[in-house]
Amino acid sequence: MTAAPDTDDRQPSSTDPGASDRRSGELIAGRYRLIERIGEGAMGTVYLARHEGLQRQVAVKFLQEEFTGNREIAARFAREAIAAARLQHPNVISVYDSGADELGRCYLVMEYVGAESLRTVMEREGAIPRERALSLARQIAAALDHAHSLGIVHRDIKPENVLVLDVEGVECVKVIDFGIAKVFHPEGPSGPGLTRSGIVLGTPEYMAPEQAAGAEVDQRADIYALGVIAYEMLVGRRPFESDDVMSLLMAHLNATPPPPSTVRPDLGFGPEVDEALAKALAKSPAARPQRAAELVEQLDAALHAPVVVKTPTVPVPPDEPATEPVPPDEPATEPAKTEASKTGAGGRSPALRAWAGLSKSGRILLSAAALALAGGALSLGLRGDPDEAGGRPTLTALPRSPTPVNPEGTGPAEDDDLDDRIDALRDGPEFTVATARQRQAAARSLEALRARSPNDAALAFVLGSIYARDRSTHAQALGSYGDALRLAPGLGARAALVDDVVRIFAASSAHSAAAGELLRGPLAARALDPLVEVLLRGGAGRSRVAALLGEAPFSGRLDPTQRGLIALSEARSCEAKRSVVETLGREGDARAIAPLRRIPIGSGCGFLGLGTCNPCLSAAVPSAIRAIEARSPDAG
Repeated sequence: MTAAPDTDDRQPSSTDPGASDRRSGELIAGRYRLIERIGEGAMGTVYLARHEGLQRQVAVKFLQEEFTGNREIAARFAREAIAAARLQHPNVISVYDSGADELGRCYLVMEYVGAESLRTVMEREGAIPRERALSLARQIAAALDHAHSLGIVHRDIKPENVLVLDVEGVECVKVIDFGIAKVFHPEGPSGPGLTRSGIVLGTPEYMAPEQAAGAEVDQRADIYALGVIAYEMLVGRRPFESDDVMSLLMAHLNATPPPPSTVRPDLGFGPEVDEALAKALAKSPAARPQRAAELVEQLDAALHAPVVVKTPTVPVPPDEPATEPVPPDEPATEPAKTEASKTGAGGRSPALRAWAGLSKSGRILLSAAALALAGGALSLGLRGDPDEAGGRPTLTALPRSPTPVNPEGTGPAEDDDLDDRIDALRDGPEFTVATARQRQAAARSLEALRARSPNDAALAFVLGSIYARDRSTHAQALGSYGDALRLAPGLGARAALVDDVVRIFAASSAHSAAAGELLRGPLAARALDPLVEVLLRGGAGRSRVAALLGEAPFSGRLDPTQRGLIALSEARSCEAKRSVVETLGREGDARAIAPLRRIPIGSGCGFLGLGTCNPCLSAAVPSAIRAIEARSPDAG
């Protein structure tokens, strides 16, 4: 019994003309003009299309051609199209139309939104702050409860099937891909049953125990998957992780999820949070919340239970001493000096030296930027933690300080301070939780400051970081990053910059030329591994990345294992994959083990898991892994 593999037939956040095939330009049903292929997976292929009559963009998903003519699958597809079309909810991708073309290929026409998946958000940002995680979970729950009220179970809830988009400054969610949904009714099934017993549908990392066992499932399987997503958003990792599918399934069936308070003690989770997530991930469906909204309500209450979290004391510049907050009935006392104010210039922290280097107007502008990034919340404020001296509140702040500028505007004052100055503005929670509108406000403030100091590499870098987070400002991101690299070539060693440029290159053909210029030039020394990783993960931009890796300066630097893994990612037939797998086994490089283990083998592939996964690799993959492990004993 093998789980259906994770597919990439969701709507990606951008298009990939390089992946277009002969169907681009084709007119479907006399009204849907296919523009380009934007996603492909085991279930089907997704195209960006234009409704010729309404002149609006839509997404058209076709079943894989291997299923053309299969009456059972056509019947299943028709039922699911009808079910999906019934879902009318702001947090669900709308289904507009379905049918079959002149060759009998089934298709589904859906709402198209340019957005990134929750998976992309979590890979970029790690653990998500509590309020934001609750907002996202609440919207996913609303979508699921709506579907459940209509008798529809998603069966494959995971971050890849949750799109996150900005709607007028508000972060919104759209749940996608009800393609393997199962229609159920409390009174009993309606219509002929098409599910084959013993086939596991879904994604192993998010699979409910009853689903992992191949049993019948209801809406509580979706609630379990939402619990896994909530755990992952808050903790920064899933409750169960393994490269082996069977190990994951057995963990969902038998293992107890590790309490968040023990996995991330630094995040201050109380026992209430442990209890709420344990209930969401209960082995018995009856022990879980019975509605998705109920899960979020319990988690909300748990997260807002009193928890004491220590916060650092903000350093105060020596020329601007701060007074301690004074209760209303107490007279003011002499300003209290911090340790930072007692030291000379040589003893200042990098953040303090940065602040001191700013003019008054520069400080005002950077303060405005910090406020915008924080969503309007004051960076300084009273915390409830008593200080050690007198038990009174201390003046505290989130660990962030503004980016400095050389007063003459001629560039960074000291190269050795550059990383400190960048980190001071970029690495705090205000940067990670900001919405698109807040980021735009912050960028405007920083742009005003940069106009006064155009040669400041730190400002250029931070602006690039902000712009890179929204598709609409990718061009500005590349421009800012290019300026930063020109002013301080050493910034090319920063993984965040390289990853942003690689992501933009893969995400959109509109910016691939500018991003490619940076990757071939100042980032060439660091870009090879991130590019190979993008290619191995698949998705939009894959062919464009493969083409870039075939050019100088990358082609001559690929080692045999990297070349083999790239060939494996591009192989389409089982026989082509087997040749590469056998070569990787002979080479014995441990880096190949994880990609080899990700290759699906056995039952559970194709549409709704009705096909067999890579039948010619059933012996080749285990043999190659054993050969590698024999040559590299520590590889396993």
